[in-house]
Amino acid sequence: MFDSLFDISRAEADQGFGGGLVPVDLSAVASEMWELYEPLAEDKGLFCSAEVAPGLSVLGDRNLIAQGLANLLDNAIKYCAAGDTLALSLTSTGDRHLLRLADGGPGLPEELRDEAFDRFTRADRDRARGIKGHGLGLALVRAIAARHGARLTLPVVAKGLTVEIAWPALDPTG
Repeated sequence: MFDSLFDISRAEADQGFGGGLVPVDLSAVASEMWELYEPLAEDKGLFCSAEVAPGLSVLGDRNLIAQGLANLLDNAIKYCAAGDTLALSLTSTGDRHLLRLADGGPGLPEELRDEAFDRFTRADRDRARGIKGHGLGLALVRAIAARHGARLTLPVVAKGLTVEIAWPALDPTG
């Protein structure tokens, strides 16, 4: 828990500073994280799909980006049940690369939507179900997105939870 709090504080403190950021192949990071987590999702009985456009790059910190994706994938797998869906996509929208992770799980209670990315936010129903966690994963994802100048949103969907991160695209021609 203390490591997560430290990671959040460090990412927030570095927000707005380009120092330490280098070109990162976001497509490769997304694909690698998917390859790592997809077997876990399938073992839990989730129906998985991924569509990652190749060669999409950002100015970033590869380790932080991977950590953010790991948190999102881990949360999705933790909260979904057998038979639910899990889908990852990465597309280019011109000046942004849109990373989208959508699951068919229970979703986020409406009363928590505004504070979902605050530290220590957890739904009472999840505590009651015995789902472990400290409510720091989404706070870290928000801090990582902010560190990279990315826009983080939770679009309203009919079922489950969808997280979108619109990363500033890095022009491959320089």
